[in-house]
Amino acid sequence: AFLQSSCLIILSLTHSLQWRIPSSTSPSPALSHNTNEKTNKTITMFRIRSLAILAALFGNASVANAAACCSTYVAGGSYTSGDVVSATTTTTETETEDCDVGTSGCSSSGTKEVTTTTSETYNYQCTDTANSAYCSNSAYAPNGDHGSIAWDKVGTAECSGTDTSSCTSDTTPDPWSGAGCPAAYVGGTEYAEAATVSVNKGTYGLVYQCKSEPTNQYCGMAGYEPGTSQYWSTAWDQ
Repeated sequence: AFLQSSCLIILSLTHSLQWRIPSSTSPSPALSHNTNEKTNKTITMFRIRSLAILAALFGNASVANAAACCSTYVAGGSYTSGDVVSATTTTTETETEDCDVGTSGCSSSGTKEVTTTTSETYNYQCTDTANSAYCSNSAYAPNGDHGSIAWDKVGTAECSGTDTSSCTSDTTPDPWSGAGCPAAYVGGTEYAEAATVSVNKGTYGLVYQCKSEPTNQYCGMAGYEPGTSQYWSTAWDQ
């Protein structure tokens, strides 16, 4: 919206300045040249000011949109759909630059390597698709090569500081309707049809129910851990 308004202002000013030069008048070549030169300078001045205003507005908007960083992603942690974490991506670039022989780091050929390291931290949310099963897999870390398969970047601005109170999941689990809290899941256990287990999510626990026979034979197997493994939804219902 800012960009569109500024363009309209520039176009209006340009049109107004050109309109002030009467089309029916035939000024001398010298006068015509001076008038056009003055007009062009004036238009250029307005464009520079408008661009400067735009830069300031967008710069402020970027700062305003910066959110607090959520809890840092932990490789091997237990994550499900809707969980929000922060992760830092570090990029290192090495360039060869010319230099004066004899100065620090300069080779005899008059060049040196300059390394620049840049770190950016963003918030990420575990996807609400079936790929959420990968969120607990470190191979799909949000700042990794395959992170976009399981995680969605939250916003376009880097996060700053820490405020986990603002990092609640957009997906609120339905309250457990059963009595008490089911026992925690234990890998390797032979779970019967309709058996229930709980998985600790830090501030709450999620309850899962083992599916009917013969699928229940997978409920205690590696790779089918409820809510965290790749194939958990094959054996469990949340």
